[in-house]
Amino acid sequence: MGFGATAVRAEDASVPQAEDYTPAHAAESKPAKTGQSEADPLSLGSTCLFCDHEDAKPAETAEIKRSGEPALPADYTRVNADKIEGQTQVGVRAEGDVIVERNADVLNADWAQYDQATDTVTAGDRFTLYQNGSTVSGDQLVYNLKNQTGSGTAVRLNTEQGGRRLQSVSEKAELKGKGLYKLINTKFNTCSPGDASWYIQAQSIEADESTGIGVAKHASLVFGGVPVLYTPWADFPINGNRKSGLLVPTIATGSDGLELSLPYYFNLAPNLDATIRPGIISKRGVQLGGQVRYLQPNYSGEVDGDWMPNDQKKRPQQPLPVQMETPAAAEQQNQRRHQLQPSFRRRLLPRLLRPRRHRAQRQPRPSGMAQLQRQTVGRQL
Repeated sequence: MGFGATAVRAEDASVPQAEDYTPAHAAESKPAKTGQSEADPLSLGSTCLFCDHEDAKPAETAEIKRSGEPALPADYTRVNADKIEGQTQVGVRAEGDVIVERNADVLNADWAQYDQATDTVTAGDRFTLYQNGSTVSGDQLVYNLKNQTGSGTAVRLNTEQGGRRLQSVSEKAELKGKGLYKLINTKFNTCSPGDASWYIQAQSIEADESTGIGVAKHASLVFGGVPVLYTPWADFPINGNRKSGLLVPTIATGSDGLELSLPYYFNLAPNLDATIRPGIISKRGVQLGGQVRYLQPNYSGEVDGDWMPNDQKKRPQQPLPVQMETPAAAEQQNQRRHQLQPSFRRRLLPRLLRPRRHRAQRQPRPSGMAQLQRQTVGRQL
């Protein structure tokens, strides 16, 4: 069944919410096909750090089913199902292997209610939505086909941007348009399916695929199921590209006390970046470190250095150089520490990489006596 683009629509319809709709035949609904563990249906997989995660893979998302019919004109909607009832120009209810197609969006569901006036479809008990290269599946969905906006519950998202895979599970997901979405009470990572050895758990994440940036609020980094770092706000790339910003702080303890550094990364150019590492050592004082890396077609290198302007740790007393006139000057020189470690690597040119002939392959030169014998034989002939 197809519906034309000239149908009456609400001009300023707000983003629909899944809780706004209750199916009329809830008692007759099919049981939910979660495909996940009943204990934790929103699990990314196994949190084991050194395990094979093949056995922990979640049930694979069903392949998107299409009607196989000829393509519709732009902004037309097609609804296929085992059973369809309703009224033209008003709305229909479809049940059993439902397929809804509009432009590039495809929706599969157990049942769906399509409101033609607002171009809104409500789907359950399980749904799978293919949108802009991303696959969204969950329990229930309310989705505006015209604006590509809506929301779903118990949502699992799988997408790949710029060769980088991203997966997440969320209590609720809000689709805000093409490539825009917000995940609420979510877990996500970039691992293979079933691998939850690390993930980020956040109260909310807003992502924009056009800019390749995601923003997480009240987020925790979890390793092996144990939270190790919390931040109230963080932004990060979702397409694998580098981005300037704060890196994970470094905290350590040793004979010099507590050591803390807070590095900041600068993405200066595709072949040039830098990192600044301000920090402090409790028994020695403040320090400043940094690194610059560069890459060229035939060579690459890096410069790494640290500077401590006022080192409180005493070094063994050394004889005063001739130019130092007072012990105070020697003490001041003793407290200033710096270290510079340049590194340079150059690629070998092709002519240097050619294999050298083995000595056994070379023809041995005749000795002087052999040459003399040849000359003598030649004269005799």
